[in-house]
Formats: sequence, structure tokens, C-alpha cells
Amino acid sequence: MRRPACRGRLESALWWAATGRRHLTLNALERSFLDAGTDLTRRRGRVRRLVTAGLALLLAIALSAVAVAVRQGVTLAANLDQATARSVSARAEALRSTDPRAAMLLSAAAWRISPVDEARTALYGSLAQSRLDVFPSEYGWLAGDGRTLYAADEDGVRVWDVATHERIRAFSDSASGDSDTASVSRDGLTLLLAGDDTVRLVDARSGKPLGERYENLMHAEFGDGTRVFWARTDRERTQLWRVGDGKPLLDRGSFDSVAVSPGDRYAALFHQEGAAEIWDLSSARRLPVPTLPKGAAIHAIKFSPDGRTLAIARHHDVLLWDVASGKPADEPLEAPGALWRNAFGDDLLAYTPDGRHLAVVDPGHITLWRVADRARIAEYPLDSGAAALVRFDADGRTLRYSTFEPPFSIVSLDVSAYLRPPTLGVSQQADATLSPDGRVLALVGRPATTVELWDVARGRLLGELKAAEEPADYAHVIFSPDSRTLAVSPRPGPARTTLWDVATLSRLPDLDDPGKVAQLARAFSPDGRTLVVSSVGEDGIEVSRSWDLRTRKTAGGLRLPHGGALALLPYGRVLSTDGKMTDQPSGEPSPWESPGTISFSAAAVSPDGRFVAVGVEEGRVAVSDARTGKRLSLVQHGKDAINAVAFSSDGTLLASGIPGEIRLWDPVTSRPIGPPLAGPTDLLASLAFDADGTLRAAGWHRDLISYPTAPERAVAAVCVRAGRALTEAEWREHIPDLPYRKVCH
Repeated sequence: MRRPACRGRLESALWWAATGRRHLTLNALERSFLDAGTDLTRRRGRVRRLVTAGLALLLAIALSAVAVAVRQGVTLAANLDQATARSVSARAEALRSTDPRAAMLLSAAAWRISPVDEARTALYGSLAQSRLDVFPSEYGWLAGDGRTLYAADEDGVRVWDVATHERIRAFSDSASGDSDTASVSRDGLTLLLAGDDTVRLVDARSGKPLGERYENLMHAEFGDGTRVFWARTDRERTQLWRVGDGKPLLDRGSFDSVAVSPGDRYAALFHQEGAAEIWDLSSARRLPVPTLPKGAAIHAIKFSPDGRTLAIARHHDVLLWDVASGKPADEPLEAPGALWRNAFGDDLLAYTPDGRHLAVVDPGHITLWRVADRARIAEYPLDSGAAALVRFDADGRTLRYSTFEPPFSIVSLDVSAYLRPPTLGVSQQADATLSPDGRVLALVGRPATTVELWDVARGRLLGELKAAEEPADYAHVIFSPDSRTLAVSPRPGPARTTLWDVATLSRLPDLDDPGKVAQLARAFSPDGRTLVVSSVGEDGIEVSRSWDLRTRKTAGGLRLPHGGALALLPYGRVLSTDGKMTDQPSGEPSPWESPGTISFSAAAVSPDGRFVAVGVEEGRVAVSDARTGKRLSLVQHGKDAINAVAFSSDGTLLASGIPGEIRLWDPVTSRPIGPPLAGPTDLLASLAFDADGTLRAAGWHRDLISYPTAPERAVAAVCVRAGRALTEAEWREHIPDLPYRKVCH
């Protein structure tokens, strides 16, 4: 064996003793030397092991300290993110009125920074807010297209696109003269400039003068005219002029309100105290006017887009006048308890481009009416309490108004939720029921002949089911908890309740019902194996029976104190329409804090079966523990009866609906999450969340509204509403403590 190099004497000796010696007997000195060397080697090994262990311990301590520091850093960063998200959320709420677009983007940024409750509330607030934009403007004329602003003064004319905040063009002072007001024709081609008792007409695109000036006219406007405008002379007379004519079409006395119809056929002249004239300009013929008492206080007049109807705003109502027949077109638009109007001006009324809706400036708010049935469908508060004018954008989705006092601004409101056409099919009344998974909508017309099933996400008709053997007044339908089975009950009875497979649109075997007592399907059990169906006897008392859907035979009657079964809960309990809870089959009252009479079918059980939510007629929503019956929360949604309630698929959100409005709640804390969302304008018939967290709301006129409640989808929807991303400059202004992050992907 080769002897290792570079070893000391002791190591060499030990090596020799172990491998290289030839004599087996050692003397005492050799033995002592070798034993001492062995002991020294052992001691050195122990020292090395102790040093290694110590170093390992120190390393572990150092690594632990680093881990603690990292964890503390992460915690501090998370705490900073949470605090920043709350601050940004508060900033977003503060900007809702003055800079709504920035408010929307900041709410999305807050959620991106940290998903705290305040950020979620701000995010939903951005989905709900009607205010889209505020354009700081100068005094001017908002054209009939609802988005082009013309401002004129001694320096010239400036034309602005209100939607984009961009100046489109400008004319020099030589074109405008000493003008202080501007008005543009309905087709946007001719600009009227008035000032210094003179009216000038110029090309609205180039600013070039058109024809001669009109002298001794103190004020002039096109209104809705294309070639006809009206003017007030220096002698307080009212004249109507056609562009290019050398003399007025009409020269009448003093009137406060003047309107020219689209197409220039009709003109209406009204005095605030009630004197009125309506003219057919094509024949220079006076037409009948409504009989108005002296002192009627005419605040504004406006022709409908087709020129057939004249809207006349009075103190507390709006009269709709059929111009051709000289008779009221319908009953006046009058809201119960409406305040008397205190502002005057023809721009306080505006029709939508299709003429189906009318916006009216009222004290403190703008009221949106549906003309066909005179329904008041929405109100929009005015921060300053008044508006100088109101216009609809040509897109039919945006309503704009100008503030009354300086600093002037043009406020854009999103009214699309109330103005869009029917979502599913032709507009007609239909009872609507959404499946629990939010994927299918059942629509039943009146009279009930068929049940239409619609794919909600695609807006596609899946098919039609036969509602009844013979035509019925209406049909009541309910889905099973797994959304696979539909029960259809024609009304009034007696009539057989039928069951259908939703996927195949095929009829399932009927219930074994020789006595024809299965008249009105009330509720499925949570597992879908039992269906409660009721009938009404000759004494008018409703009797509920349960049916085993596996055998199709009745399992017996339910013992309910009053009313019919509304929901079957876990633990063998039944909630009835009178707000009582009973154990079955004993019929004994269950522990339950009743909130009162439940309205319609406004009851829902959370997906895990822990909670039950009900809406009562007084506009309240109650959430209770399904096992103990203890009430967890009671909130006030509004004054109207609750139409529907629904839990999200994860049980963290509760939605409640009344006509025109939906609210989101935390079901445990009863805290509202965000402001109200716009709902169907008629009776809100059904609510449901789909698996992706999209809230569906169905109304009686085939109206379907969807809102994303899953935060990432909500962020994407908010970014679309804002129409742009949050810039780095805006980030530095509002979120200086964090580096810039991309909010809208």
C-alpha cells in the first residue's frame, strides 16, 4: 500500500501501526506513543463534530432569522397593500360625482392591489354607477346628437366632442362676430350664431357664412328644426324663419316656449301662463291646442322624433298631445307626490331617438318615462339640484345634461339598462323563471300555451314545451335544485302538473294522481327526489302533498298551519308562504323567527343548506340559520315587496330584487355590497347566479340583465365601461406609494 504524503509523525506512526508494521510485538514506549496518538485523533474528531454542529446551528438560526424577516416583509407588504387598497377604494368613492371614469379605474386598481372588502364594494359600485363622465365645459349649445358642443363668444366658435373631450374644430372671430349663443340644425350642417341683436348662419363644418344676416333679432334657436328656426325680435315678438327666405314664415306675439318638429312641419308656441298656438307650417294652418287654464305654468314643450306628439311639461305632470287629432295622446305622465317644477326651458325635455322614452328634468332629479304605458322607470339625482338642458346621445344608451350654474359641465349618464330592446324574443308579457344554475330561463306567456326554454348565455331559444292540454290563463313553473327537471302547473286548476327533462325537452312520466290533486307544484326537496304539490279544496283551503319522484306516488300530506309550502329545507323542515316553519311529518312548529308574510316566491336556500333567505312584503330581506331557525340578519331593501332572492354558488353573496333595482348583500353581516344595480324596469320575476358568478335577473317583458360578480370578471367589465386604462400619471397622482401596475388587461 502506498504511504500517504504530507502527513505528520503521529499520523505516519498510526498508519504504520495499522498497515505497515512487520513485527507484531510493541514495546511499552511504542504502545504508549500509539495510544496517545489515538486519543488525540479522537479528541480532534469530537472537536470537529462540535464545531460543525455549532456552525450548523448558527446557520439554522441565521436561516430562521432570514425566514422570519422574509415573512415579516411579506406581512408588512400585504398590510401596506391592504391599507393602500382601502385608501384607493375611498378615493374612488369620493370621485364618483366629479370624475366617474377615474373612479371606475381606481376601484379596479384597488382590487388588483389587494382583494379587501372595501375594494370589492368599490368594484361593484363601478358596475352600478350610472354616471360615466363629467366634461368641464364652457357655456354653449349641446347639439341634437347629444355629444357635440358648440361654444361661441367674441373670440370665435369652438366645437367639442363631449364624449372624447376633444376639440373638433374652431372658427375665427371673423366668422362668429360678437356672438354669445349658438344653435345647430338637427342635421348638424347649419350653425346659428346670435348676438348684438343680429343672427348669422354659417356652415357648421367650415364656418363659412351662409347668406345675409338677420337684423333686430335678440335671440334665435333651431330647436329640432333642420331648415326652420325661431327667433325673438327686439319688440318681443316671436318669429319663425326658413333658412334662405327673406321674410318670416310666422310673426306672432310674445311666447316663452317655442318648438319646431323634426322635419320642420309643425311649430308650437306656448306662453308660461297657458296661451298656446300650434301650426302646420306646410299649410300655414293653425291646429287645435289643449285647453289650459290661465296660470297653467307651462315649463317646457318638445315634439317627439316623429313629430306626431307634443310633450307639454306643466307644474306637476307632462301632457302628451296628439298634434294631428288635436286630442290628448294618452293620460299625462304624473308621478305620485311629484314636486312642482321650478325651472323653465324647452331643453328640460328630451325624447330618445326612437321616441319610446322621455326624460324630464324635475326638482332634484331627472325622471325617465316609458311613453307607451306611462311608466316611470328610473330617476337620476342631480348633484346641484338643477339642470339647464338634457339630451340623449344618438347611440340611444347615454343621457347627458348640462349643469345649471358655473362652473359648467356636461354629465354623461348610462341609461342602457332601461332603454335596450327586449333581450329574448318580441316584447310581450311573460312569466319568467330562471333555473338555479342560472343557465336556462323558462318563459310562459298569458294565456299559457307553451313554455319557452332559453339558453341565457347565448340568448338562444332551446325549444318549447306544451304548457297544458287545454289553454290556461297562466302556468306556474319551478326547476329542480340541479336544474335538470322542470315542473309545469297550468292555472287555474284543476289541471295535471307535468314534469319535463330540461336537457332533452322530453316529457317525463306523470305523477300517479288519479284524484287530480297535483295541481300546483310548490317546491322540490334539496336532493330533488321529492316534489311538493298542492291543491285547493272547495273550502278554499290549500292542501300540500309530497310526491316521491322515483315511484311517482304520493308520500302523504304535509301538516302546515296556513298557506302552501314554499321551500323544503334540510332537517325535514318546510317553510310555508305565511312565513311559518314546521317539522315534517309531525307538523310541529320549528324554532324560527318569522319575518312576516313572504312575498311572491321570494325564498332561497344557500347551496350548502346552512342558510335560508326570504323576502317579505314590507321590502325587507331576512337571513336565518336553516338548522336552528335563528335569524342572522334583517335588512331593508326598499318600500316595495321583494320579488326575488338568490344566493351565489359559493354562498358569499345574496341578491334581492324589487322593480327596477337589485341589491347585493353579505348574507351573514347584512352589509350591503355596493350601491343598487339597475334591474328590469317591470316586475323583477327571478334571480339566479351561474357557476361563473354572473348574476342573472329576468323581468316580465322578456327582459334579462346580467352582472359579473366574480371579481376578475367584474374588473374586466369595469374597464370596458371606463373605455380606457389607468395611466401612469393617474397612478402616481392617486397611488404614489406603490409602483405602477397594469389594471386593465
